Formats: sequence, C-alpha cells, structure tokens
Amino acid sequence: MSHNQVKFRACTHTVTRIGPAILAVLASVSQIAPAAADEHRHDSDEQQIRVGFEIAPVPLNMRGKDPALVGLGSYLVNASGGCDDCHTVSPATEFAPGGNPYFKGNPPKVINQAAYLVGGRNFGSL
Repeated sequence: MSHNQVKFRACTHTVTRIGPAILAVLASVSQIAPAAADEHRHDSDEQQIRVGFEIAPVPLNMRGKDPALVGLGSYLVNASGGCDDCHTVSPATEFAPGGNPYFKGNPPKVINQAAYLVGGRNFGSL
C-alpha cells in the first residue's frame, strides 16, 4: 500500500469518527444565533465576492451569469476551499514554469491556467 493510500485511509477514518460530532456542533450553533449571522451576512458576502474576483487565477466566464455568484464561487474555490490542490492532474502541473512557491527561493505563486481544476489526480485504488 502506497504512502498516499495509507494517508487517505487515516484521514477517512478520522473524518468518520469525528464527523458526527462536528455536524452536531454546527447544527447547534446555527440554531443559537441565526439572527446575528443574518445581520452581518450582507457585508460578508460583498467582501467575499470582491476577494473572489481579486484572487481568481484564471479569467472568469461571466456571460449570462450572476456576477455575485461567480465572485462568491471563486472565493469558495480559491480562498476557502483550495480545490485546485486536488483537482489538478498532478503537483508537477499545478503551477506554471517558474511559479511554484515551494521551490528554492520561494518564487511568487503562478497557477498553470491550462491545468486549473482539470481533475484527474490519481489517489490510487481504495
């Protein structure tokens, strides 16, 4: 069994054990203060939408789309989710040549637009 398979199984086991507890806490918090959350929701959404547009590593297709949803989607995918970490074919193709921040000298991070969110990462057989 490869290192990635062992790591994936350990992560899955941990999530299975603590997942129900996390869901219970989230459910109780969402019932305690929904009014307080709604009070600040508008400002938070606007800020997240703005940041989503600022950090989008690829041109965003806006044709026929709600700009607020596109900006918020970009925020979720790029700021809070880190979706490209797994939804890229391999770590070798995630960054453009000379733009891998983990290499010597820590160059600025530059996403490989051709490989952005294309999927295909092989996690091995389960």
